[in-house]
Amino acid sequence: MSSKFNFLKQDLTAMTQDKDFFCFDVETTGLSPSDNRIIQLSMIHGRFEGIKPVEIDRMNFYINPGKGHLPLPDKIVDLTGITTETVMNQGISEQEAVQRIQNFFVEYKINLTGWNVSFDCKFLTSLYARQLLEFEPNLVVDAMQIAKQRIPKTEIKNYKLITVAENFHLDDGISFHDSMEDTHVTFLIFNILSQELLEEEENSEPLQLIVYKMESWSHFYSQTSMIKRIYLDTSVGSIFYDQYKDEFGAKSKELDLDMIDSNYLMEFMLCFTHTTRIGVNSIQEWKGRIEFDS
Repeated sequence: MSSKFNFLKQDLTAMTQDKDFFCFDVETTGLSPSDNRIIQLSMIHGRFEGIKPVEIDRMNFYINPGKGHLPLPDKIVDLTGITTETVMNQGISEQEAVQRIQNFFVEYKINLTGWNVSFDCKFLTSLYARQLLEFEPNLVVDAMQIAKQRIPKTEIKNYKLITVAENFHLDDGISFHDSMEDTHVTFLIFNILSQELLEEEENSEPLQLIVYKMESWSHFYSQTSMIKRIYLDTSVGSIFYDQYKDEFGAKSKELDLDMIDSNYLMEFMLCFTHTTRIGVNSIQEWKGRIEFDS
């Protein structure tokens, strides 16, 4: 559902005005940006011609993660098809990888998209940090979040890249979990959905929503407090955000979540918890009365 608080659309519109953007994906040795390393990075330089994204250039390379991360775990080899021999023989150093990325960005603003792109951005941030550099993108628009906004849950079993690709019949002959192929498919889906979102007319009668209270429920995992759910008591009912499933839910089956702009709720939570990502530190209980249009 579109509304005047559709932050995805606002950022996407800003991206069209800048014209150039970069779609990317990484394959890694594991899930931790601090403890694991990138072993393959792929990027497509796109440019908006009006509201249509077109491909300008692409880049793909393997990275040797270093002795401390070799041999590659069997599950990573099975998942990606990337072997220890591949990264040892074809992989470049992290220093060279950062230099290639910077050269690919050249003078353009670092406007990014990707599938569940925050995961990939965290790995780029760590990669840059090890070279004593800061990775500071200008705009980040998650193609998966656009899919969640454009494709109703009733029409798709989940929002994994392979599932959405199948939905658009873009999965034929694709080797998923190869970062170049994943980047290519993401770019094609972004092409379709971004145009749909930009062409959609604004809702003239947005739903009025008041948030009365926000609190979180955490549990401990590996000696770290991780948020499981964030609860928002609102004027239309109780809504929660499930950190693990990355989705909103409602206690009442009568509450139609499609009438709520989930992207704005996410922005609301980030704003009032003073953090750039949910799920890292415990959120302090907040009470008040905040009125906004959803």
